[in-house]
Amino acid sequence: MKWSALYTSYREEGIRDAIKVYEFMNRYYVQEGNKRVSVSKFGGSEFILADVIRIIPKRTDDKEVTVYYEYLDFYKSTKNIHIVFSEPGSYQKLASMLGAELGQKWDRKLCEDLKAAYFSFSDKCSVLLKNDYQMTMGDAFLMYISIFPMHTLFEDTKDQIIRNIKLAQREILSVSDAGSVEYVTQEETAEKNSKLKELFFGSKRYTEAAPLRVGFIYDADVDSSRWIDSHEAGRLYIDHVTEGNVRSI
Repeated sequence: MKWSALYTSYREEGIRDAIKVYEFMNRYYVQEGNKRVSVSKFGGSEFILADVIRIIPKRTDDKEVTVYYEYLDFYKSTKNIHIVFSEPGSYQKLASMLGAELGQKWDRKLCEDLKAAYFSFSDKCSVLLKNDYQMTMGDAFLMYISIFPMHTLFEDTKDQIIRNIKLAQREILSVSDAGSVEYVTQEETAEKNSKLKELFFGSKRYTEAAPLRVGFIYDADVDSSRWIDSHEAGRLYIDHVTEGNVRSI
């Protein structure tokens, strides 16, 4: 009866009172409010207001403890509790990628963008990458933004983001060193288009009636590999900028 009454209240006005929890090594243990947690979970809520008491472990050389102390530095800089990594050095890599420093307070706009990008990624990735790997969603997120710039999570369509995740799935699931992957985007400008045409054509004049014919050979399906998909994107780009003077297959 108490659970039922609480659920009715939750449906009408939500959970008003914070639960009380202890946090240890990014795991949360409820001391007061188990029914509120149960009702919120049943109702589909992903988060619940809580008063958190953090228990900090003694510093050791243990891998999990090392990562946790790096997380504490990250938290001091961002107040972000959501991004959790499993490998030492990951928070420093993230900071370097975003042009920030651990231990110093990050720009508010950067913190908001980071949180929004992470939620956008995790919402789509959790459905696509169902696995039992010893990696966190944070590990997958770091790998993703090392391949695709973080701003693409705001600018690309939902379908494109999902396609990106699928293409990067092998790299995400085998994450070991996010710093080893680089993804570079180039702005399409008239000058670069002109240089590209000069590179392909030189002094010889190709036309739509007598085009330069180029063949691309892949050893796998385009949709199965980010590497091959990048080549395919280049092939289509050539067709676009040369205005029919090149015909590729």
